[in-house]
Amino acid sequence: MHINLRTLLSISLATVCVLTCAAQPANDVQQTNNKLAASILTGSSMDTLRELSDGFGGRLTGSPPYQRSAEWAASKFRSYGMQSVRLEPFNIPNGWERGWARGDMIAPLQRPLHIESFGWSPSTPAGGVQGDLIQISDISAEGIKSAAVQIKGHIVLLDTAKIYAEGYRKASALLRAAYPLFRDAGALAVISPDREMDNVLNARGAGWRGELSPLPLAQLGMEDAKLIARALQASNGTVRIKFELQNKTSGTTAVNNVIGEIRGSEHPEEWILLGAHLDSWDFGTGAQDNGTGTAMVLEAARALASLGDAPRRSIRFALWRPAWFKRLCQGPRSGARQVYRCPEHR
Repeated sequence: MHINLRTLLSISLATVCVLTCAAQPANDVQQTNNKLAASILTGSSMDTLRELSDGFGGRLTGSPPYQRSAEWAASKFRSYGMQSVRLEPFNIPNGWERGWARGDMIAPLQRPLHIESFGWSPSTPAGGVQGDLIQISDISAEGIKSAAVQIKGHIVLLDTAKIYAEGYRKASALLRAAYPLFRDAGALAVISPDREMDNVLNARGAGWRGELSPLPLAQLGMEDAKLIARALQASNGTVRIKFELQNKTSGTTAVNNVIGEIRGSEHPEEWILLGAHLDSWDFGTGAQDNGTGTAMVLEAARALASLGDAPRRSIRFALWRPAWFKRLCQGPRSGARQVYRCPEHR
């Protein structure tokens, strides 16, 4: 069954209304629900989504587009008449912006490669890296140690079909641990095949903590990777490539979460949280992940604020960077702990 953005918002706000208006007579609650539904169905959620996605595009955490989108979201909350709106900063280890990437196969064929940097990969040295490839399927510490002689001075091509055979979660953890081991073994760089046909690239990240990779990491188009794998399997197969990545890093970077609140009239210390993550990957406009969620939160804030009367309980709206949830809860900032309902505040 297809449920559009406005319908889903209407259902969500009806639930919020029941929770915040519970002591009102049934007729009043129904009237409030009707007002909210009408406001949503004739509202501007799709325009808000378009403004966010097309106006700011990919909103990688810590990047200038993300920072501008956070300020835009705060101004949206204020435009709805909300008095309590704030930007709540926290730090990530490194800001990162994608630059450019290019690569070529040198032998046994000469042809350009479809290649892009992984997120939070450092740049290659000026002029790039050039070397023979070695395909690696065992990324355990023991496996890398046993292949260290072959890895030294080579570019590692990950055999992702075997690496991910036991599941994404387990493989991802092993890969994060493997990258510094590859560096220590003397690898020049690591490349990973994409999973999309026709050399379409996702250019995903090696991790989500804002930490720079210990050596250059790149994603290679599936068709290019399969060609290279076949060449490596040929008798005495040797494949040599070169590629260059140029990215921009900025060290420790402050990032803003966006918090807005409609304060309750009778029980302001009790509140309901509506939230979504504001960031998106930088290789698209972030319309679905998570522009739709952001637009829903903003539209809910607009519709509830337009009622005029304060709810019995407070309603808090939060737009955040979700990968930092655990850090916020573990950190010393009591304000962040309260916003995100960390365990000691439940």
